[in-house]
Amino acid sequence: WSKDFFDALADYFQHASILSLAARYGSYTALFVLVIVCNNWLKKKLIIRCRIEMTRKFEQAWLARSAHYRLSLRGEPDNPDQRIAEDIRLLIEQSLELLLSLLQNITYFFSFIVILWRLSGVQTFSIGGHSVTIYGYLVWIALGYALVSSIFAHIFGHRLHALNVKKQRAEADYRTTLLRVRENTEQIALYQGENAEQTRMQQRFQSIVHNWRRLMSQEFRLETFTTSYFRLGLMIPVFAVLPVYLTHQISLGAIMQARAAFGYVLDAFGWFVDSYRQLVAWSATIERLWTFQQNLHQLPTP
Repeated sequence: WSKDFFDALADYFQHASILSLAARYGSYTALFVLVIVCNNWLKKKLIIRCRIEMTRKFEQAWLARSAHYRLSLRGEPDNPDQRIAEDIRLLIEQSLELLLSLLQNITYFFSFIVILWRLSGVQTFSIGGHSVTIYGYLVWIALGYALVSSIFAHIFGHRLHALNVKKQRAEADYRTTLLRVRENTEQIALYQGENAEQTRMQQRFQSIVHNWRRLMSQEFRLETFTTSYFRLGLMIPVFAVLPVYLTHQISLGAIMQARAAFGYVLDAFGWFVDSYRQLVAWSATIERLWTFQQNLHQLPTP
């Protein structure tokens, strides 16, 4: 549709019907909306079913043979209630989001790789007096750009894993401190312990603030790179096919089609870059739940 539309636009719609193109676009939009709505409904249904099962298993393991009490004597892991109530939910939601985005990009890859390869054609270059023939050069540009960008994304963002683990711990510690005040409100009022509790709460909250500022610094570096990556990716295919267009080998519609196909193929190759922040948060959640599970399994039989 994109190619037909821009070719018709370049021809001032002399040989194409605007109504026909609009009808095609409307049918594509209706199908797209239906797929998105059904996808979201199924995703939510799957999330709650998985959460029910995982929560039940962790609750049973935590309460079996007084494991909750014996873990508290060892002082580890921190905030098991938060790991059951929040980390399980985060793990399921993050896992599903990453899986669906990966499958979507794989679908885009197989849908558009043929188009991009065909539009690339066969290009011959002269390097050092030698003739070099490259097939599907736009595909290789997308692959090379995504691989190099993935390396730099990890360089700029690898510290985010530890910071996300600390973030979840700091938030849970602060919430536990607040809950303790609510549960012991009578004793605190009786002994006038408000000042001590406020000091303790401020200490917990300062841990959140300190870690948040470090997260801001690291995410600023990563977002600066990823934003530049996406903006450059919009124009790379245009400049790559410009010499071919100027020699009248392809039409304006073919350029726009190549740009769209390049974007989808680049999204597939660059899934790691696009999902890096989500992957870091996901790995931090896995680490907290894995640590909790290992501590439960390592408890000696009473």
